[in-house]
Amino acid sequence: MDKDRAGRKIPRNTLRLASLFMALLMWVNLSGRLEGEDNRVVRIFSNVALVQQGVPENMKLSSEIYQISVSLSGRESEMREISANDIDVRLDLSEYVSGTYNIPLSLNNVTVRGQFESISVEEIQPRIVRLTLERKLKKNVRVVLSTRGHPDLDYELVALEVTPRDAIIEGPESQVAELSILVAEPIDIDGSKADISGRVRFDFDKQIPHDASVLNLNELVYTATIREIVETRTIPERYQVEIKAGDGKFKVKPGKVKAKITGPVSRLSLINQAWLKPFIVVGSEVKKGDSLVLQTELLLPEDESERDQVSALIAAIQLEWEPAEVVIE
Repeated sequence: MDKDRAGRKIPRNTLRLASLFMALLMWVNLSGRLEGEDNRVVRIFSNVALVQQGVPENMKLSSEIYQISVSLSGRESEMREISANDIDVRLDLSEYVSGTYNIPLSLNNVTVRGQFESISVEEIQPRIVRLTLERKLKKNVRVVLSTRGHPDLDYELVALEVTPRDAIIEGPESQVAELSILVAEPIDIDGSKADISGRVRFDFDKQIPHDASVLNLNELVYTATIREIVETRTIPERYQVEIKAGDGKFKVKPGKVKAKITGPVSRLSLINQAWLKPFIVVGSEVKKGDSLVLQTELLLPEDESERDQVSALIAAIQLEWEPAEVVIE
């Protein structure tokens, strides 16, 4: 048996020639695949943009968020030059009217930007997208303001306004038609001693419909008017009415009156009741039974600087006498 095998032994040169032939055959085959039309590859591109074109101006488009994927084939050298950013899926919606549509996607909807000779579109997923076109509505909606915190001691909020009064909101009719107010984010007035103003802000997640927008958002300005608290106090002590007469002796009824002062609380606390003095002037034409309006004389300090301070304090308040008139007796 060993002798038979030895007799059938293949010459070494023949094996070398056969190996060389197989290597040449593989090189020719591989060279043809690299340089010829047969060397095509297929790639799948994800997150391709869905571009909706031609939406009518009076319509609002809404849709689900789709993960669009496109399969392309072509020569490997060209495929390496393409990314998902070079591809989009385009829909022409110029002829659509209000409604909800299941729109089929075909290979013709795919656009590949760039100059490529071998690229072909093989597949697109999903094959159907659901879109809604709805009439767009624009309306004025009242803005409602609120505050957070409190002004400084002895101060109060006296007015809270927004200019312009209304927000102009635009969006799908189903979302906007029933809107009547928009509640703005609270305005912080804590510790304030003066007016506050700024741009109105909204919590868009809670206040503004998803597909709507506020057209005049940058124009909406609030003003919080802060003023020192004004009070009216009656001085408990009664003041003797001084009678300044030309001739004769007169009496008045009542002979004593009260002082009522109104003004900012910080000023009221500084008023010295000794500075005030009520009086009347009785002329020759005055007779018994006549009523005369009380006047006020200020008893100011002798020091000039103190006199100016007292005068400024008195000017900041309103003084009334109770009663305001006395009767000549």
